[in-house]
Amino acid sequence: EVLVERYEAPAVVPAMLEAMNPKGPKKPPRGVLLKATAAVLTAVTHLIRCFGPKRVSPKLVVPAVATCLKETDKGVKEAAYGVLLELNAWYGAVDSFAEGVPEKQVAELKRRCQQAGVPEEPRVPSHCYRTEKVEDVQAAAAQPLLPDAEEVLAKLPSGWSEGVTKKPKWQDRKGDLGLLLDLCSKYPVLKYDAGYQAVSGTLARVLKIEANAAVTGEAAKVCGALAAGL
Repeated sequence: EVLVERYEAPAVVPAMLEAMNPKGPKKPPRGVLLKATAAVLTAVTHLIRCFGPKRVSPKLVVPAVATCLKETDKGVKEAAYGVLLELNAWYGAVDSFAEGVPEKQVAELKRRCQQAGVPEEPRVPSHCYRTEKVEDVQAAAAQPLLPDAEEVLAKLPSGWSEGVTKKPKWQDRKGDLGLLLDLCSKYPVLKYDAGYQAVSGTLARVLKIEANAAVTGEAAKVCGALAAGL
C-alpha cells in the first residue's frame, strides 16, 4: 500500500507481476514459484480493493491474470479468479474488464460472479496516491465506473479509409464500416488521437458520394458510435 501511495500503481504493480515469472538462468523450484504467484495475485486483489480500478487498472493486471487462469495449481487459479471477482465488484459487468481472458474462463468467471452476488455497499477507495486527497478520490468513485479508454483505430486493417470509399462492391464498403462499428460497440470508451480527424473526413466523404443507402446508413451509425465513445 505504501509503495503504491508513493510511487503509484503503474510503476509498482508491473514490478509485482514480474515476480511471478522471474528472469535468469536459475529459477526457484516450482512449488516456491506457485506460492509466490498466488501471494502476488492476492496482494493485487488487496490493492484493487484499497485503491480501486481507476488506479490499479485492469490493463495492468488482467493479461497476467489471464495466463494464471490456465495454471493447474488450485492455489494460483483461485487467487487469479479472486482478482477478477474484485474487479467485478467494482464494475458490475465482466465484459467491462475481461478482455483477453479465454472464453472458457470467462464463462466460469460469470458463474462465480453470479454466485458471489452484488456487494452490499458500492466499492469506494480507502487509499489514494500521496498527490491526491482521499475525500476527492471517494467523491469521484460515486460516478459511474467506465472501462479504460481504448485505442481502436490501430485495430483497423491497413487501407481501411480507402476501402470504405473505393471498393467496387457495396457489401465490402459496408463491411469495412461495420468493422469500426463493431469496435465501437466492443469498446464503449474511445481514446482520442489525431487519427480521428482523418476518419471523420472519410465518413464525411462516404455520406457525400455514396449512392447505396445501406452503406450510408452504416456510415451514419459509425458517426453516432464515435460521438458516443469520444
